[in-house]
Amino acid sequence: NSPAGPGLVALTAGSIFQHVSEQPHFVGVSYLNIYNDKFTDLLNPADKELKVKTQQSLGVYVAELSELSVKSASDLMRLYDQGNKVRKILELEMNTPTTKSHTIFSIWCEYRTAQQNLVRSQIQFFNVAGLNHSR
Repeated sequence: NSPAGPGLVALTAGSIFQHVSEQPHFVGVSYLNIYNDKFTDLLNPADKELKVKTQQSLGVYVAELSELSVKSASDLMRLYDQGNKVRKILELEMNTPTTKSHTIFSIWCEYRTAQQNLVRSQIQFFNVAGLNHSR
């Protein structure tokens, strides 16, 4: 959120929970930081380095990246804010401005159709190094 109003993540969270309330669903999030080819989980920042892997059924993914369940837009925003605080701490520890790291905040929703088919939709917010400043 900013003085101009809610940001895209907050608006998206509100919209998702407006629409999914009509049926049973699962909504989850993950938050990844990438700096100097090192991957860090911003929702569970352990000292272990995460690895990018490929699996035929999943495609390319980051192994052991936390995927946390959220029950409301406010839960989602709490985790997003928590991840941003961790990112600031990492910036201080590495003595590096966050403009040199990339982040990917992912939100997904799963539900079953009337025919019991599982549907998974996902949206990702990318913050690319050097592109997070006003012009």
